[in-house]
Amino acid sequence: MRKKKTDRQLIKKCFQCPKEIIVKYNPGTNEYIKKNDWYYWTEKEKNQDKYICNACLLDFYYEKPKEYLKLVENKRKRRILTSYVYDKTIS
Repeated sequence: MRKKKTDRQLIKKCFQCPKEIIVKYNPGTNEYIKKNDWYYWTEKEKNQDKYICNACLLDFYYEKPKEYLKLVENKRKRRILTSYVYDKTIS
């Protein structure tokens, strides 16, 4: 028997630009995917409920590396973001 695909997703706005982001739901973890959740990357309370689109996340990573290193302090999350960039999960 095939499992039913869930249609649970959120539509959010990027806090950097006017783009809309579709945040997909992962039924395996019972959570929404955190790739575009700015609070997930920065772990700063002031960034709760802020989302960032892939283009702005890439721009931040490549064009503002000093700011990136300052805001994303968690080394594990830096490695995750780097792998997302090089595996083209974020494109």
